[in-house]
Amino acid sequence: MHYNQKDLLKLAKRYQNSKRSYLLVNPLQAKHLAVSPEKSLAMMETFGKMLYQNHPEAKLIIGFAETATAIAAAAAVQFPEDACFLHTTREFLSGECLNFKEEHSHAVEQRLYLSRSEERRV
Repeated sequence: MHYNQKDLLKLAKRYQNSKRSYLLVNPLQAKHLAVSPEKSLAMMETFGKMLYQNHPEAKLIIGFAETATAIAAAAAVQFPEDACFLHTTREFLSGECLNFKEEHSHAVEQRLYLSRSEERRV
């Protein structure tokens, strides 16, 4: 399936948000706007196929922050079994991690745990 900018990008007004009053929204992401699961999953599958086509050598797929973890997980399915999928979390877990700050987000702090026990295969 082919998508264009009009399919994947909308401008939305945010109310009562002091960090930013507007947001760019992917209407097929299934976060800010209602969408059929079939349309959302089809977009994620297409994204995964495009990523694999452009980067077949990739061995690590990282889902960063909240809904993007679901998109990355669905995209990672398009990669071979030897590719690894990891995702960030706001949770405090045991083990070594990298810390990220996404200061414009309501979920400012994200962690990527590095131990194999935190690894997730999709």
